[in-house]
Amino acid sequence: MSEGSSRIVISKGWHELPPNPNACTFLWSGPLQYDRYLVHAQDKQSGREWTGTVPVCASPQAFTIRAGTCGPNHQRRLFNLVTVGRQDGWTHNFTP
Repeated sequence: MSEGSSRIVISKGWHELPPNPNACTFLWSGPLQYDRYLVHAQDKQSGREWTGTVPVCASPQAFTIRAGTCGPNHQRRLFNLVTVGRQDGWTHNFTP
């Protein structure tokens, strides 16, 4: 979202997934709202992370950030950009 010459980015997280690697989990019900999503995941037990190349402000706890810059209580993490287009649904696999 932009307002004039300043750019405001809204980021939200986190969603805790069940520890069963064979389980399929739904994060949202109903049609998708956007055509692009940013994905970052971490397995706290193994320390494995699924990252990308897009820097996004995040916090270790649940968060909603509406800002053009990263504040002192936030960190930049690398997210993967996924373009889903105008689909009603999308599946993302986090494989070891």
